[in-house]
Amino acid sequence: MVRKTFLISIQMLLMLLSTTAPAFATPPQKGLYTQVIIDHTTVPGEDFATGDVLHLRGMIGECYLYAVSFPLGNSISNSYTGRGQLNLVSLTGSMIGHSLDAYAAGTVAGLLNIKFTGGGVYVYTGPTFTFTLGGVTATLTTEDMFAGLLYEGFAVKHGTGDLAGFTMEGTATGVTIMDVIVGDPSLVGFGLSLETGRYSVF
Repeated sequence: MVRKTFLISIQMLLMLLSTTAPAFATPPQKGLYTQVIIDHTTVPGEDFATGDVLHLRGMIGECYLYAVSFPLGNSISNSYTGRGQLNLVSLTGSMIGHSLDAYAAGTVAGLLNIKFTGGGVYVYTGPTFTFTLGGVTATLTTEDMFAGLLYEGFAVKHGTGDLAGFTMEGTATGVTIMDVIVGDPSLVGFGLSLETGRYSVF
């Protein structure tokens, strides 16, 4: 009788664990991602200069995120806000902001940190694709070259709602396009960067 009761207790314990803690059977998903970011300022906000430094406040923009290899696919819409400063002589400075990215599976929100590193030429190394943003339809082609304000970026984002538990961290290099050397001239005034990083789902 004791042995039988013991076996039944073990079976009940296993059933309880399987119904109340299914997360232990599903390990976290992790991986690397690459995406192309095209951004466009919709509201310049306020700007003022103190000496050689230009201060920017209340900037609002929109982005298109093209998934080279990203589990959520291409973005449906993206909005960001930012503020920062730029030295008009060295063309160096920084910007911080917040973003809200909408995908078919849900939304991802996060923080952006941008470091402007000066003027120069940016060579696009991502894939060829066509997009529409800010009323402009343009095509990016591998090895297109753009002159403008170069920058480096870092972002940390977390999923909300249906995407709760999704986290991504990425670094990017890009350019605010002031001139097109080889490529689509309609891209002047846009920002372009290639971001790589890691994502996880818990």
